[in-house]
Amino acid sequence: MEINSSNYFSLEANREYLSVSQYKNFLSCEARTLATIKGEYASEKSKDALLFGSLLHSWNEGEYAFSEFKNNNPELFSTRGKTKGELKSQFKKVYELIDRIKNDKLFTKALEGYKEKIFTAEMFGIKWKICIDSYNPESGYFTDLKSMASLHEKFWDKEFSRYVDFIEHYKYDLQMIVYSEIERIATGRDKNLVPYLAVVTKESPPDTAIYKGFLYYKDTILCDVKNNVSRIIDLKAGLAQPEHCNKCDYCRSVKETEIIEYRK
Repeated sequence: MEINSSNYFSLEANREYLSVSQYKNFLSCEARTLATIKGEYASEKSKDALLFGSLLHSWNEGEYAFSEFKNNNPELFSTRGKTKGELKSQFKKVYELIDRIKNDKLFTKALEGYKEKIFTAEMFGIKWKICIDSYNPESGYFTDLKSMASLHEKFWDKEFSRYVDFIEHYKYDLQMIVYSEIERIATGRDKNLVPYLAVVTKESPPDTAIYKGFLYYKDTILCDVKNNVSRIIDLKAGLAQPEHCNKCDYCRSVKETEIIEYRK
């Protein structure tokens, strides 16, 4: 199938193509991810953070897209009391972030270019789809826009027994590298475009930063992706049985009670 803005997030597209978010989800819980792309499971977790990020991204696309997103997502608005018809408090915050971005010349410069540019390409034996927030090939770069709680929050990494920053925790470095490589393959260019991660926080006042230097880790991260993709191919083809993480919402919903030997 040909991927476009209308079907990018569809189940059909997710079955045929691998995305960075789907790749990360497979690493988190194979069973949950497979059930989701088969249409057998949909998370009931709060979508406020996702909606907030999508609202900010729609603003980056332009005024029309921003207006359309608000019109198409009534859950953004209060339905009772004095604030009826207004954006809920958790979403009103987006205007503070927008004002911060508009008044920052460097941040605004980083967001210049074509908006929501979609590319598809085959890498490591599977078809990938990516959607770049701000695409500026004439200037040799592209930018992904993120809204975060803080630039300085640390997360405990159990695998390596250390604290990591939000970029490593959410694997945004992997996203930047995969996006850069898929774009390079799709366009046939010799060199990767420079990926930038533009981050604005939900603090008052918002903090901002633009991160670069991801391509230094290109070979290492792509090697990890290559090693993991072969199993994902088998999982999506039904040639392997998915493992359960036994911690996520999906695993809790399908687990059977067991007797556990308690030890102090």
